[in-house]
Amino acid sequence: QSTWGSIDVSGNSLTLSSVKSLVTAAYKDGHALTALNASNCGLTNEVLNLLASRLLSERSLVSSLNVSRNPFTDTESALVNHLRTTRALRLLDVSDCAAVPPRAVRALVEFIEREDTQLREVNLRHMHIGPKDCESFASRIAANTLTALDLSEN
Repeated sequence: QSTWGSIDVSGNSLTLSSVKSLVTAAYKDGHALTALNASNCGLTNEVLNLLASRLLSERSLVSSLNVSRNPFTDTESALVNHLRTTRALRLLDVSDCAAVPPRAVRALVEFIEREDTQLREVNLRHMHIGPKDCESFASRIAANTLTALDLSEN
C-alpha cells in the first residue's frame, strides 16, 4: 500500500454520499490517505461517524485529522471509539466544535489522558475544558507524550 498524501476539503459541505466518494478516491489503486482537513464542512454526527469509521482503523495510515469548526455533537462519543482503533493518528484538531456537549468532551479528554495513543498534537480550543483537565494535559506534556497542545479560550 503506497501513501497518497493529504486531502483538504475544508469549507465544503460533506454528506454521506460525498464521504463515501472521498474515501473511495483516497484509497483507489492501492493508495492510502495520510491526512484529511475537513474543517468547517457541516459534519453531522452521522457523517462524522461514517468518516471516522472509514478512515480510522487498525490498518489506517491517517496521521492527521482536522474536523474543527463543525456542528456535530458526538453525543455517543463515536469519534473516541474510532480513535481507539487507530495507532497512526498523530495530530487531532477538534477545536471550535461548540455543539459538542460536556459529556462527549470529557470522554475525549479522558481518552487522550489515559489511553496509550500515538497522538502528539491536539487542538481543543473552545471546547470548554476545565482547569483539572488542563493540569492533566500538562503532565502528559511533561512526560513527553504530547508535543503540542492548544487549550486556549477554555
